[in-house]
Amino acid sequence: MVTRATQLRRLRKNKCVECGVKMPKDTYEYYPTLCRRCAKKEMRKKR
Repeated sequence: MVTRATQLRRLRKNKCVECGVKMPKDTYEYYPTLCRRCAKKEMRKKR
């Protein structure tokens, strides 16, 4: 689990809020704040 402050800092720096990987802005539509790997993880969770 990532703290809120860390998430906000990563958002400002254009990073994935979960793992901190640098990423382009055009990642998954549903998860604009996550990198591909984390977004896929989230999608699996939802199912």
